[in-house]
Amino acid sequence: GAVVYVLCELSQALLTYSRAGGAEGNVTLTLEQTSSIARGGGDADAGSKAGELLLAPDGSAVYASNRGAQNTITAFAVGPSGRLARTVQVDAPAFPRGMAFVPFARGPVLVVAGQSEGVLATYRALPSGGLEATHQRLSGDALPPF
Repeated sequence: GAVVYVLCELSQALLTYSRAGGAEGNVTLTLEQTSSIARGGGDADAGSKAGELLLAPDGSAVYASNRGAQNTITAFAVGPSGRLARTVQVDAPAFPRGMAFVPFARGPVLVVAGQSEGVLATYRALPSGGLEATHQRLSGDALPPF
């Protein structure tokens, strides 16, 4: 069946819903799982807010940004039923706002834009929801003009 993921800004929760129906336009969503993107998987940090949710190009993982006091990207492996298993959390540039995948010969790279300092940081997307910092960052004059 189909799965819908919802990232909740203030609670920093990532909700997994199963989706049923749709033949006549009637769709039912059933909450199947609640995951946390707060540091360590605990309660929400009042100084942070969930930012963006991104599905890996092959559907094997979900990535969520947490901006503010935590400034992290949390990765989750997607199981056969769509349920999520938290795999890793990495530090991100200050106030991570936007994320996108860029295809490379050695696998996809996640590019994360930090709003506060105008920084782009890259991470290697590994199998099963892994994420590894490449330590490549662009900022200031290195960024293309807009």
